Amino acid sequence: MLTREKYLDDDEVSLARHCAMGWAADDLAHHRRQGVIAWMAVDMLLVTGLRVGELVATRHGDFAFSLKLLRVATAKRRTKGPPDQMAITADLIRHVREFTAWKEATGMATADADPLFVGKRGPLTVRGAQYLWLSVMDRAGIARRPWPHSARHTCAVQLYRATKDLVMVRRHLRHARIASTTVYADVTHEETIAALSELYRKPNAKATRHQARPLPAAMRPRLGVEAHAG
Repeated sequence: MLTREKYLDDDEVSLARHCAMGWAADDLAHHRRQGVIAWMAVDMLLVTGLRVGELVATRHGDFAFSLKLLRVATAKRRTKGPPDQMAITADLIRHVREFTAWKEATGMATADADPLFVGKRGPLTVRGAQYLWLSVMDRAGIARRPWPHSARHTCAVQLYRATKDLVMVRRHLRHARIASTTVYADVTHEETIAALSELYRKPNAKATRHQARPLPAAMRPRLGVEAHAG
């Protein structure tokens, strides 16, 4: 079951992205790295729905920009089989290219085999990515501090809401079984609230006609007496 705490709503997504971008801009101005890396990580997680392990395993050579594809592989999949592929947006491609240019300008390696994300002591770890994500949640004032996996659920909720296409969501998340994807077809918390808010705003046509009908003459004196007696 997809409960409310498992994904970010529209306001939380907007806050998280805004704060991550602001952190990146501030760190760029002061020649620091952490905010720039955090914004790239947050953007990728929310747009792609990658698992954190897949995010940190991404290398520069995994992108096929001309095809708008990302080859997804964890460290285990690199040795045991071909990687999965997923579609990526033009906006994300632009961000990755800008991020790569920034890395080159600061002396970081950007060859095909080099990791996209690098921390202070080498390739970014799962724990390091979790720290960056939670730091953005703190900066955004999202008190419940959802974990990075919530970005995967958020991506799926938004994609299904936009398309109503479970096959597309399944393909994007790379689920082995459609049963894993059907949870996103459930009604979201926000949709329930929106429906409840509209319950009694539109008058029922039959009730309106009934109310507009004049009272029978035989009822008027009696009602008048009761009103006077009251």
